[in-house]
Amino acid sequence: MNKVKASIILPFLLLTILSSCNINLDERVGGNFNGKEWKSDPFGCQSKRVDMLESIKKATENLKRMGDADVRRLFGRPDKTELFSRSQKFYLYYIEEGKQCEEEDTTTGRGRILEISLDALGRLHEINIRV
Repeated sequence: MNKVKASIILPFLLLTILSSCNINLDERVGGNFNGKEWKSDPFGCQSKRVDMLESIKKATENLKRMGDADVRRLFGRPDKTELFSRSQKFYLYYIEEGKQCEEEDTTTGRGRILEISLDALGRLHEINIRV
């Protein structure tokens, strides 16, 4: 009986995993979001990310529960990572030019930040804009 269940479930599970790997993540955001362009502007120093912000805000519900790996594939390596209690973490992406583009990274005079909150299971929980 267990072999029958395994022979039915295993191909279905494999197909599900393989099909989820081919999803174009840019389409989950939609609008004028361009992941390649976003990633080419580390620390937001070229202000390429500003125009994509509205598309990200509108797509917040589509992005929720997306896994850590998908967040990194979509937005690239975070400009900063903050670890919080209970294994929660925040990925920070600068949106526009500020003091973070100079030699020293200060907490004042920095550009706006896209803050992505990940829960203890590594799923996107919330998206905020820090000013």
